[in-house]
Amino acid sequence: GSPQHLLEHAVRNPILDDDFTLGTFPVVLSSQFLFRDGLIARGLQVGRLLDLSQATFEGPTAFFGARVGGDVNFRQAVFREDAVFDRMRVEGNLYCNPTFFEGRARFGGAEISGQAGFHEARFAQDATFDHFRVGGNLYCVSVEFAGETRFLAAEIGGQAAFQGASFGGKALFDVPMFRGKNSVD
Repeated sequence: GSPQHLLEHAVRNPILDDDFTLGTFPVVLSSQFLFRDGLIARGLQVGRLLDLSQATFEGPTAFFGARVGGDVNFRQAVFREDAVFDRMRVEGNLYCNPTFFEGRARFGGAEISGQAGFHEARFAQDATFDHFRVGGNLYCVSVEFAGETRFLAAEIGGQAAFQGASFGGKALFDVPMFRGKNSVD
């Protein structure tokens, strides 16, 4: 079947004990794709592109340990409950601009080889980026962090930009881990 049908199958059978592989096919889903029960995609493997722009995840969502050989696109996606991206590995760029996280969001140990963009994203609850690694730039421009925000032991190879970001709760940063030029306004 098509990559879309394979991913839909994963939604109907949300517990993935083994790796779920889509090979080298790009995953391009129609806009406003709805995951009524969320998505548990532990170990998901995508060869080139994971495009879930404008998707809505109504239940808990986890991409724990997912591996993507290219870019990941969550532009204008909505995560209504907790979203876990721990240990996700992206060989390209991560686009979350704007993306809406209504539950807690965790990116612990996630590795992005390229750039990570969260322009105008909204984190309604706690956002954890401990041990988050970005090879290029990290853009958190005009982001709203409503709960506690953690960037402990984060490694950013390029610039880390937080212009216009707002922090409603405690914000914990490990500044020496940012290696490029940084701006926090």
